[in-house]
Amino acid sequence: MKPNGKTIRQIADEIGVSKTAIRKKLTDEIRNQFAETIGNIIYISEQGEKLIKSEFKNLSENQVSTNDSANQAETVSVLVSMLQRELDIKNEQIKELNARLAESNAALVEA
Repeated sequence: MKPNGKTIRQIADEIGVSKTAIRKKLTDEIRNQFAETIGNIIYISEQGEKLIKSEFKNLSENQVSTNDSANQAETVSVLVSMLQRELDIKNEQIKELNARLAESNAALVEA
């Protein structure tokens, strides 16, 4: 009898995870409806394969979201630091301009 579907190893190799990771996603529902065992080898049908792969896709999307959040937080922190430095420079410039203005006003009063 020719097996219908792919082995756990084939699916694992395709998506770059371990066979153990695939087995953890192989729920009783998927096993009962979309898998057959021939000898010691489990063959998973195309529908079961799609379900398992979608689990990993959802997981990786969540990780990307988490990583994006971390990257965004770091970016915000860098921007806040940069803006704070710019404000410090502007405040120093305003202080110098006020000092010059005071000197000019004093010179006008004396004249």
